[in-house]
Amino acid sequence: MAEKKAPIGDEEILAKRISEQYRIKHSISNDVTIDGETYEFEPREISFPSSPQYRFLMTMPKNLDVIAPEHMKIKYPSENRPEIILSSGNTTLNLTFYYTNNTNTAHETRLTQYQAIFKHLNASNVFFSEKVNELESGLKVACFDFCGSALDGDVYYYYFFTDLPATTKAEIVGTFTCPFDLREKWEPLFWQMVETIKPISDDDLECPKPGEGGTKHA
Repeated sequence: MAEKKAPIGDEEILAKRISEQYRIKHSISNDVTIDGETYEFEPREISFPSSPQYRFLMTMPKNLDVIAPEHMKIKYPSENRPEIILSSGNTTLNLTFYYTNNTNTAHETRLTQYQAIFKHLNASNVFFSEKVNELESGLKVACFDFCGSALDGDVYYYYFFTDLPATTKAEIVGTFTCPFDLREKWEPLFWQMVETIKPISDDDLECPKPGEGGTKHA
């Protein structure tokens, strides 16, 4: 006997319902469980110890904290490592930041330049998508993502950069990384986090900074 199919209208309703349930489960407005780990998101203040005037807010997992020195040397052996490195307790999820003064070039041009650097560093890197968007905060942000290899397996990289207001003349560059097999779950969350980036103003409530009120991951 042939399987009875739902009317087309019912299929559309069901598909929308499933899509909405997925969106709710994979939104930084809620707790998200990935690979057995539950992540709660909150706004955090990011500032650079070397240049504390470069400050901004970004929503990210509470689970991320300043990486322990012994793990930092393993995961980021180069002395030219990012100034800020945040990591989950098991170090599978990482978020890094550094800044430059490269704000005189169009975002689209810089995006192409950054991609070319990663292609030159490793020709086997596989690139997926790119975009340049204006955020609700008024900042313009550029993103691209790719798969690269590491000692502990394939890694998913989500690279983004934006310029803080003209008075600071600072380009903020960030990178999310996670195991490549978790790409489909983390990619939409990474973008949602990027969308929350905003300069800090006097009207903003004080937000926690990484390393405050917590313990560095050992």
